[in-house]
Amino acid sequence: MLAALWPLLAMGPLVLATASSVESRLDPPATKCAINACAHGQLCKTKISHMLPGVQMHYNRKYTYDVVPDEVHGGVLFVLPHQMPMNVSISFRCAASAAARLYVAVHKVVDGGYIRVLDSVEAGAVGWQRSAHVPQYSEHEADSLIMWSIPLARDNSEQLLVMPRTSPPRPHRWPILLGAISFILVSGENSTRAHGSVDQSGCLARPKGASQCPWAAEGQVPMWSPLQATRVHNI
Repeated sequence: MLAALWPLLAMGPLVLATASSVESRLDPPATKCAINACAHGQLCKTKISHMLPGVQMHYNRKYTYDVVPDEVHGGVLFVLPHQMPMNVSISFRCAASAAARLYVAVHKVVDGGYIRVLDSVEAGAVGWQRSAHVPQYSEHEADSLIMWSIPLARDNSEQLLVMPRTSPPRPHRWPILLGAISFILVSGENSTRAHGSVDQSGCLARPKGASQCPWAAEGQVPMWSPLQATRVHNI
């Protein structure tokens, strides 16, 4: 009996393909986004995680998201530093073959000027919508965030979204201009089909095919713009 099994044992341990492993090979990400975040000409450290209860909100603070709304549950979380300065520029290169949305959540007070821009009529006209439910972090900050989202074009073409440079939210002398901020990518009803990455190409380079550089003026309404001759697999 052992002699009959020896050829199989010599091959090493057998690995059974589970349904999930087969599905992951046959069902590649439907949405991909790469983030580029810069401050004062230097790339900001950024990590990729998933929006689940207990996830760390900023890599340099112990704050965690304790309540996660269904609409962003399991989405790709782009983890940025806490307390970012003025003139931070953040951009995304994305492509989607299924329905997807990019969410941004910011602090109600230390918002970097985002509330004024994303609540504007112009922002609504290009697809930005305020969410009725928002994430909550660290319990004592249960009602501190506002969240919006914008849909991605689902034609598999690469597109660029440039957020406005951070600016003082209102006249004050606070040394920080952007407290809590998070970006979450959600692809359709299956968050496992979304993939996030960090664009390390630099802070001043214009993406191939882009009509604008990956930085914007204060107060500029962020909207998707097409990148020429690029496809989802290039991200």
